[in-house]
Amino acid sequence: MTAPVKESLASRILAVFQRGDVSIPDHRPLIDDLHSMQRTVTLSGNVRYAAPREAGSHADRWTALALALHAAGSAPIEWTPIRRPPRPLASAL
Repeated sequence: MTAPVKESLASRILAVFQRGDVSIPDHRPLIDDLHSMQRTVTLSGNVRYAAPREAGSHADRWTALALALHAAGSAPIEWTPIRRPPRPLASAL
């Protein structure tokens, strides 16, 4: 994932939490993942988003939430359910 993409995703996560648009369950692994993402500015002025590599996590839940929020903010997906005729019962065959 490129730095500009992570910047955009991080901005969206921060905004939805600040507005109160998202609430999360009291689930310690999720909360830890969300808090583990760190923003740093390199000596050359580039912004990096990264989480420390820990056993069982590398902020995967942060990434999942960021991508879900990105998808939710995109243009709505139009779909029509497929109506299929009911399948005959096995005894009717």
